[in-house]
Amino acid sequence: MGISADNNQTWATKRGEAGTTANDSGDLMHVRTECNYNTPEWRNWSRVIVLFDISSLAGATVSAVSLGVVSSGKDDDYTDGIAIVSSAPASNTAIVGGDYDSLGTTRYATDITIANINSDSATYNVWTLNSTGIAAVDGASGGIVKLGMRTTFDNDDNEPDPVSGHKSLLTIYSADESAAGEKRPTLTVTSIVAFTPRAIMF
Repeated sequence: MGISADNNQTWATKRGEAGTTANDSGDLMHVRTECNYNTPEWRNWSRVIVLFDISSLAGATVSAVSLGVVSSGKDDDYTDGIAIVSSAPASNTAIVGGDYDSLGTTRYATDITIANINSDSATYNVWTLNSTGIAAVDGASGGIVKLGMRTTFDNDDNEPDPVSGHKSLLTIYSADESAAGEKRPTLTVTSIVAFTPRAIMF
């Protein structure tokens, strides 16, 4: 699910605004920060929200988690990266533009640089969640894990030199993708189910 803020603004305004558009049914999602052409302003910022239902793991203790996505393209004019953080959309089944500012900034995994992301439309790029991310998955309310993806510069509020037309961009397949083969985002969870001893009487 992709959410965007696509009007021309200063870095601070663009980063903090509520968002303008959302797409929760397209084949592709974009994590992006892009400088406007001809002016030192920013435009076409996009963040991604990915939700997973792990209600079937109720009662289990989560010990390890990884997020995998398949990318179909990228731009790395700013030598940027992709951060995995929390998200808090108003709905578990749809998003709106206003969910753009629901993403947190606390890292759930080590960032992967855009340069090191494979964009061959086939290979899964995997973020291994840290203890904070694992705790968030383990405590997911209602069994819905809510993750977000944003560029490193966006996440850290670190404005690069606004060069006209330059961008940081990662394009990934969504849960609604229709390309050949499996390309949907995946959440791999290792969990332990508590054993309850029972006495057997004869």
